[in-house]
Amino acid sequence: KEGFTLEVADTMPSAEYLRIVRQVDGMREAVAKLDAGRSPGLVAAAVEFVLEGLHLNRRLNKDRIAGRVRYRG
Repeated sequence: KEGFTLEVADTMPSAEYLRIVRQVDGMREAVAKLDAGRSPGLVAAAVEFVLEGLHLNRRLNKDRIAGRVRYRG
């Protein structure tokens, strides 16, 4: 989506990644395809993997800001 912005960080609680899965269209399906299960740590890793893949395929822009990573669409 154009205007989409999302920030992630190594210090971000896993619960925040679960919120991302619930709120971002298609993220639940993408994480399920990676078989992350219900482990919050695995879900967090899967979310970051999906976001990085979208960046590498030029679907999202990526900026590093003060220990955080911002993805923009």
